[in-house]
This record gives sequence, structure tokens and C-alpha cells, in this order.
Amino acid sequence: MANLYRADRFVCQGDAVLAVLTGFAGVVVGWLLKTISDFQAERRANKRADVIWRRQHYVDAVASLVHAGRELMSADSAISRATYSLLNAQSGGDQAIIEACRAAHLAAVERQHPWTTSTAQALEAVRLFAPENVVERADAAWDAIHNGGSFPEVTATAAFEAAVLDALAGLRAETRATAGLV
Repeated sequence: MANLYRADRFVCQGDAVLAVLTGFAGVVVGWLLKTISDFQAERRANKRADVIWRRQHYVDAVASLVHAGRELMSADSAISRATYSLLNAQSGGDQAIIEACRAAHLAAVERQHPWTTSTAQALEAVRLFAPENVVERADAAWDAIHNGGSFPEVTATAAFEAAVLDALAGLRAETRATAGLV
């Protein structure tokens, strides 16, 4: 009977040790799973924050590009009209009119410089932060503004301005759709 008692006691102690080891293993595995889950949740949150940050930046950059693009288009049209007026004044020969047209031409050129810089900077920001479809629309808008590297002809300024405004409207619509602002 004494032997039997000791065997039961040994079996009971073995069960207790097994239960403690199983509990400890459960704690370790639970801690590992929670750590992995926390790490993945943090990574998802950082990725989501990065996406939101990028979206805010490219939406702001597109807004800047649209504004600067409109002003640049307007300045380019003003330069074309001023150049046309200056050429007509020079053929007329009245020195006072020529000087007035030359001053208007210089003012139009001075108005254009900061908008060229602003448009180029906004376009680079869009290219840096925006998805490819928005970048393609931004490049199309720049091509419309750039007009093949020349100012619009005076007889075609309305068509030039319409093309630029259409390209900017397409860019704005694509940006809103891509950013989920529709």
C-alpha cells in the first residue's frame, strides 16, 4: 500500500509539472502572438498614415498646380496680346504708343516669371507624391500650358485657354477620384 501511495503521488506531481509547463508554454506563445499582432498593427497604421500623408500632399500639390497653371496660362495669353500690340504699334510708328505697348509687354513678362516657377515646383511635388494616373494628368496639363514651347497665337488664345482649362479640370477630377473625395 505504501508503494501504491507513492506511485499515485508521483503521477500527481507529474501532472502538476506538466500543467505548469503547459501553462508556461501557453503564456510564452500568447505573448509571442500578441507581440507579432502588435507589430503588424503598428506597421498597418504606419502604412495607412503614410498613405494619408501622401494623399494630403498630392491633393495640395495639385491645388497649387491648378492655381499656378491658370495664372501662367493667363500670363502667357497676356504676353501674346502684348507682343501683338507691340508689333502693331511698331508698324504704326507712333513712339508714345510703342513705349506704352513695350511697358505692357514687360509687365506681362514680369507677371509670368513667378508663375512659371510656381507651376514647375507644384508639378514636381505632384510627381513626387501622386499616383501614376494623377501624374499623367498633371503632365497633360503641363503640356497644354507649355503649348509646344511657344506662346499662344493671339488669334488662338481662346482655344489655348480652353485647352488648358480642360486639362486642369481633368487633372482636378482625376485627383478627386483617386483621393476618394468624389
